[in-house]
Amino acid sequence: MKRYLKCGLVGGTLGAVVAIPLFPVWMAWVDKFQTLITGVAAVAAAYLAIRQSQITDANSDRRHDQLMELSLRPIRLKIDRTVRPMAERIAGALEDIERWQRRLSAANGASFLKDNVEEFHRLSVHWVIVVNDHQLQIGEDFFSGYMLDALRVSKEATSSIVEEFDQIRHMIKAGAGASELTKRTGRLQSAMATLAEHLGYFWVQLGQLERDYLAHIR
Repeated sequence: MKRYLKCGLVGGTLGAVVAIPLFPVWMAWVDKFQTLITGVAAVAAAYLAIRQSQITDANSDRRHDQLMELSLRPIRLKIDRTVRPMAERIAGALEDIERWQRRLSAANGASFLKDNVEEFHRLSVHWVIVVNDHQLQIGEDFFSGYMLDALRVSKEATSSIVEEFDQIRHMIKAGAGASELTKRTGRLQSAMATLAEHLGYFWVQLGQLERDYLAHIR
């Protein structure tokens, strides 16, 4: 429609110019209002130029957005493969870690651990698997320095948890006293607190990556 309108305006203008020498009355009218006609023509030309510039800018912006989207696609794919499976797994692990922290910090924490050795063993192995999952390596190029450090500390903390728990299991089998178990359980709880803090921070930052890069992707 706009194309036809533009062609009509150009055709009408050319027709009016050609008609000037052919029709004396039209020539006299044009001569009388020449200044006004020139001003109107200048305004119309300026409007058309501005409008064309706006269309060109809009097309340029659209093309720029398309190029940006294409350049971000590989990044989004890597972040998606890291965030979408792992954020949920880490959230589940954090729930278990915080639950066991509360249990171990209670007065009977060592006794509770002694009665639930198998459950803690299963969970501690799961925590090691989560923080060392290869899915996290896919998007680590886009982790901040703080994220990488938090993940490193989380891995160290899970190793400490496994080591402390192995010592506690040996002590239980050897018939260690309550005071010895309580002391060792305190060291285990400290390692769990470190894991909860740093893995929790890492999880929050994964959520931020998701909001920054994947908010419009479901």
